Amino acid sequence: MISIQEAMERIWARLPEKKRETLDISESTGRVLAHQVTAAEPSPRFTNSAMDGMAVRFEDLQSLPVELIIVGESRAGVPFQGIVQNGQAVRISTGAVLPQGADTVIPIEDCQVEQSRVKVLTAKKKGANVRKKGEEFESGEVLLASGTTLFPEHLALLAAQGIQRVEVYARPRVVLLTTGSEVKSFKEEIADYEIRDSNLLMLGEAIKLAGGALVVSDRLPDDFSLTVQKLKEAQNKADVIVLSGGVSVGPHDHVKKAAAEAGFSEVFWKVNQQPGKPLFFAASDNTLLFGLPGNPVSAFMSMAHYVYPVLRRLQGFDDDRAVCVARARSRLEINKKRAQLLRVRLEKTDEGWHFIPLKRQGSHMITSISQADGYIVVGPVETIEKDETRNVYLFPWRKSYGLC
Repeated sequence: MISIQEAMERIWARLPEKKRETLDISESTGRVLAHQVTAAEPSPRFTNSAMDGMAVRFEDLQSLPVELIIVGESRAGVPFQGIVQNGQAVRISTGAVLPQGADTVIPIEDCQVEQSRVKVLTAKKKGANVRKKGEEFESGEVLLASGTTLFPEHLALLAAQGIQRVEVYARPRVVLLTTGSEVKSFKEEIADYEIRDSNLLMLGEAIKLAGGALVVSDRLPDDFSLTVQKLKEAQNKADVIVLSGGVSVGPHDHVKKAAAEAGFSEVFWKVNQQPGKPLFFAASDNTLLFGLPGNPVSAFMSMAHYVYPVLRRLQGFDDDRAVCVARARSRLEINKKRAQLLRVRLEKTDEGWHFIPLKRQGSHMITSISQADGYIVVGPVETIEKDETRNVYLFPWRKSYGLC
């Protein structure tokens, strides 16, 4: 068996090059830029007014108050066509082009307007209330670096530049298969000796939350030939295959042999951890294969700790799992054969965040994940003292729900 750390290192070493796709910017929210974006034009595109008021020549304001003749108007979208001369002013709206000859805008509240004349009462300085062309950035300047996650504020910048499409890292295509002749859909009537399939729904939703594109979601009986066939088919459809069940040592556990028959090379099998010891990882030229244990908790924890980060990294994200630094609410002694992915819940007190291990930790006990907020990695033999701090890995899809 290999350690948790070595398992992660072997997975990272086999990650393929990230794929790219080009999207309309309206479809790119939350995606990661795969290229650098530079300014196609300056911002502002033209010198304009920051206020509603009067566009004037500052040299006409040397002795205040001063009366000027209003010779026209520059509105947003309808610029003044003439040139402002000595003793003249032009009405101007916020965002409108500053007329040629003018260099300053006087706010309307600092003026007295009577028909075609304006009395300027006060003026701060030359260039006041004027937004100069290119003062934010010039053409060719870097606006967004490769690797930027695109949010609405970034899309506003792109739209303002007239950029309609961007290249982003593609969502990995995922085929999800669950195995077991005794496993039936939770929508079906089942016999006393059968069990309902919770893994297909649980893992499928986790894949979607990770940003993966779930292209196939299906269950298989314990049949070697069919498993080989499905794995061969999946290689043409998927960047990642996630398969739960069939990775242990029983006579009906076919996944390892079927993977080899389908052209996958084993990278590792069995990790020194609980739950999830039989975790299997293999790769072909184009596809990664994760063989997760069939027990729901083991499958869930393997998804959270291994598969989720892979799906995120293939989309250009760094390891963005949320980690909460919390303190043990009580002394904890671990004395096991394997390292523990110990499920915990978090509790906020006046002294900060504390973690409390759940009492039920069995790999068949779904409450050990449904009642948990995350997990700590400990052991196999270890003592955590009361108030000692540890990193709590939040279940990644819960990181935006006010925890820590």
